[in-house]
Amino acid sequence: MRKTKLALACTLILTSALSKAYSEEVKTKGIEVTATRVERDLLQVPVSVSVVSEKQIKKSGASTIGDLLKDVPGVEVNNDGSQGLKRIGIRGEDAYRTLVLVDGQKISEHKSMSGTPMLIDPASVERIEVIKGPNSVLYGSDAIGGVINIITKKNADKPFTADIAAGYDGSGDAWRESAGVSGKVSGVGYRLGVANVEAGNLRVPHKVIEGTSYRQKSFDGLLSYDFSDKVTLGVNGEYFDSDINSTTEDTGSYDDFGVEIPVWKRSKVNMFAELKNLTDTLARVRVDAYHQINQKIMVNRIKQSESSSSTTVKTTPIGSITTQKELLTSMSVNSGAKNTILTNAATAQTEWTLGDSNYLIAGAGVENDSFTSETTTKGHMDMTVDVKMSGMVNQNVHQNVSQDVVNNRGILSGGQKTIYGFLSNETQLPFDLVANYGLRYTKVKSNADTNLKVNNLNGLITSSETGDSTNNRTVFNAGLVWNGLEDTAVRFNFGQGFRSPILQERYFSTSMGGATVYGNPDLKAETSNSYELGIRHASDKFFADVSAFLTKSKNFIATKETVSNLQALRQYYNVASAKTFGLETVLSYDFETGITPYTSITYMRRRFDNDSSILGSTYDTNTPKLITRLGLRYEHDFGNWTLNTDAYARSQSARNYTKVVEDAVATTHQGGFTTGNFEVSGSFGEKRQYVVTAGWLNIFNKRYYTTDAIAEPGSHGFVTVSAKF
Repeated sequence: MRKTKLALACTLILTSALSKAYSEEVKTKGIEVTATRVERDLLQVPVSVSVVSEKQIKKSGASTIGDLLKDVPGVEVNNDGSQGLKRIGIRGEDAYRTLVLVDGQKISEHKSMSGTPMLIDPASVERIEVIKGPNSVLYGSDAIGGVINIITKKNADKPFTADIAAGYDGSGDAWRESAGVSGKVSGVGYRLGVANVEAGNLRVPHKVIEGTSYRQKSFDGLLSYDFSDKVTLGVNGEYFDSDINSTTEDTGSYDDFGVEIPVWKRSKVNMFAELKNLTDTLARVRVDAYHQINQKIMVNRIKQSESSSSTTVKTTPIGSITTQKELLTSMSVNSGAKNTILTNAATAQTEWTLGDSNYLIAGAGVENDSFTSETTTKGHMDMTVDVKMSGMVNQNVHQNVSQDVVNNRGILSGGQKTIYGFLSNETQLPFDLVANYGLRYTKVKSNADTNLKVNNLNGLITSSETGDSTNNRTVFNAGLVWNGLEDTAVRFNFGQGFRSPILQERYFSTSMGGATVYGNPDLKAETSNSYELGIRHASDKFFADVSAFLTKSKNFIATKETVSNLQALRQYYNVASAKTFGLETVLSYDFETGITPYTSITYMRRRFDNDSSILGSTYDTNTPKLITRLGLRYEHDFGNWTLNTDAYARSQSARNYTKVVEDAVATTHQGGFTTGNFEVSGSFGEKRQYVVTAGWLNIFNKRYYTTDAIAEPGSHGFVTVSAKF
């Protein structure tokens, strides 16, 4: 199989290729983004937006969406203990506060230790927009940290277009292949795409981490028909399936630790209608109705052993007795869960041209999540006792005890229904000013029904818990953009954020990764206010984007550890408040020689203000102060082919995390790192449609971590190839 894949890659190298993606925002002039829910030039958008373009994705050897986003300013990528699991945090917020959309439609998650996953393959993606800061007015709950809007490929304008790609990544002996066809004939648009990734265990400096392999496969399709130049109807579908193994590099006191996710898949069918230019004022109507299924099967195994020995001497009138006692205790716990989220949703958006100065967007929608989970926890204990008595009395005793100590099975079910409506208006003002402002009303209703059976040493215990809650919130935003200078935009934006707790945080207990986290039905919804001031310049040679931001949050949801034993016991609670502030800077300059120096720098501080008298206020919130990339690119045309090189260093400062454990303060430290990297690509053909890219990453084999679970890849190479016909 691998020889076949190698032959395919070598064949494609002669005719095609790609270059590792860096979310560079150098050529932003004329780039259209949908950050305000309509397509606008990047210089007209009042919020901070980073774009991973189609060209960058085509030049990427990335196997996951997280790999594409790891160098976006203000973004942190969590590998979650495996190559195949990527979660995204924005501006200090974790993945729970990052809203993940595919074509503007939410990927729901209600039972996870790490937040919403990226359940889509890069091969089906046209571009990715990262919208930073609270954006609940336009995008709803969960958008406190920001929004990742993944925009999939559509049909081509020509009757037939095909693309193929293949790649190899030495960090995990990973192979990736993809192919797609699309076109439009007599008003009928179509697209079909497939992709497959197979990766072995992750290679970190000086070792291979067993239990980190993964496989992913995906399919996407689209069919549409233009009834006229004003009316289009269509249907599109997506399917993503993965098999992931996860672990932690340092098992600590565990003899064995591992997580298997043999099934984690998402399927979606969406029907849509789009109407354009119906009247002089009604510019566009878009209606969508979709059905989505998110399924996950997860198994966590833990084994822990303890041994002890003691010697006692007892003296009697007639002699002494020496007793040697050896005790070996082994405890194994296997936890499993089968989770299913069914999402049915309908959305509508209208766009209105109101005179020469106003462009109004009005939208509404309903989203209904139905959640079920079958959970099991089985615990088994083996104990061996050896007693040796010598002296006046000689006796040996050997005893084995083996028994099940926990046998839990639970059926968790619940639902969350969201109803919303929003208005957003763009107004052209004098003096080259553009104002953008709006509001949204959101109502979130949650309910849960928990049935749990526990069989332990004390007998059979049966419990049943139900709960329901409703959150209502109106949020507001206002932005201002000044375009008084050529190729330059100065922006200010105020935005409010709102996040309703997911079902897990309110009602369910979750036992995975050696920890048990309990829900809290008394949780309050999170709210935030964010302020941003920025300037963006995009000329033919020079690009600069500088943003200063401040976010204040109330009722931030965190976990509090209460007991630490074989399993850590935690519960969700509301932190009194949180504050995040920082500065994001992206700079580059294109010299006539083809050399482009560039840099991106993110400085960020995050503070929790707790009600707890033990912890109080702390900046040790697991947030690095600095994340940087400094590099030098070179581009030159040689007749009908183009050479690109990129040499860069990626750095992240150290970080601390302080928490309360059993009424005491505990702090963990994660060191900083700097890695050196080099990539080279060549594109050729009449339209540069064939590309070959190779690179060497982490050249000096630096051992570093972005989370405390597992080290990042060591020194490794990659090669990717692609062709478009």
